[in-house]
Amino acid sequence: MKKTFKFIPAFIFAALLIFQGCKNEYYQLSDEEQAEWMPYGKREQIVFSSTQGDVDTFKIAGLYKAYRDGYNEFLDAPITKLRDTVDGETEGGVFLYKTSSGLSVTARLPHYYTYEELTNKPLQFVTVGGLSYSDVIILTANPFYLDNNTYIDTMYYSKSFGFIKYVDINGEEWTIMN
Repeated sequence: MKKTFKFIPAFIFAALLIFQGCKNEYYQLSDEEQAEWMPYGKREQIVFSSTQGDVDTFKIAGLYKAYRDGYNEFLDAPITKLRDTVDGETEGGVFLYKTSSGLSVTARLPHYYTYEELTNKPLQFVTVGGLSYSDVIILTANPFYLDNNTYIDTMYYSKSFGFIKYVDINGEEWTIMN
């Protein structure tokens, strides 16, 4: 009987070590990461004007925060184009995702062919509409994927202000109005 009691504490200790190793770690977005990469609030509109005087309006549906896989936090700002009459890639957005590997930030406007990783891209100084931005990431589409449905060739994304400009496949420049 005494020998059985000697093994019980050792068994409990081993079981605790095993269960401790199986515990998932939660990866949360910090306030600083959100402030650095997510310039949008809830239910905003982004209005662009072309060099021809046309206007394009995009709507941010809101900010959605949750955990993917139960322990990796994400923040999503979905973007749709108002009065969109073109088929194809009609949704876009800014997506922050925190995992054990670190922070991933991707973005795209509707009618750009894919979400692009922003995190490791170089920042550039750009002037748009008379305003200067020092934190701009320029994303250019793979020409193989451009057509009448995915017609945005180049996007300009400012970390502090969001999308500030895009260029379509015809070379028409669309700059932020608001």
